[in-house]
This record gives sequence, C-alpha cells and structure tokens, in this order.
Amino acid sequence: MAPQGQAVGSDPGYSVAGATSGLCIVFVHGIRMNRGMWAPQMDALSDEFQVVAVDLPGHGLYREQEFSLEAACERLAEVIDEVARGRALVVGLSMGGFVCMDFIGRYPQKAIG
Repeated sequence: MAPQGQAVGSDPGYSVAGATSGLCIVFVHGIRMNRGMWAPQMDALSDEFQVVAVDLPGHGLYREQEFSLEAACERLAEVIDEVARGRALVVGLSMGGFVCMDFIGRYPQKAIG
C-alpha cells in the first residue's frame, strides 16, 4: 500500500484498506501528523480487518481548516458513517487518542469497545 493508502469516493481525506465486512478499525493521527503515519498498521491489519486512516481538520489534506475537538469528532463520525456502516473501533495516538476519547463520549453508539 502507498503511504497515504487508497482514497475512496469523493473524499480523498481518508484511506481505506482490507475487507468491507467485519470489524472496522479507524486510526486517528497525532498532532502535526496525517493519516499516512498509520500505513504500517494498515498494511499489517488489512488482511483481517477493514482499516481506515483519516485526516483531521488542521492536518493532512485539511491543514487549511481550523482544528477543533468538535470538528475532529464530527469528521470521525462522518467517515465512520460513510465507510464503516456506522460503527468502528477507534484508535488514536497522542492528540488522536484524546480525539478518540472525546468522540466516544459524544458518539457512544458509533464506537466499538
């Protein structure tokens, strides 16, 4: 897989690999990073799971947008609805972990775990 993964649909701000059935894992990058940081994990897990890496506002493809926790959580919700049939296991590193914790509080029905 390319470092940025495969963009899907009309939104190139996330990458998807792996099976379309079963558990979906959504990876959330750290501050000053982008979805490309998760390429090794996506490669390693895509044989068994659907894996998604997303760019948050203020980062990657969306670096010109203003970052806010609310906007980041909304972004995750949109991607999970579009790609993961409304539910996913969310995994984050550093700032991404903080975003995941807030996301689970805001959207508990969309988070597996």
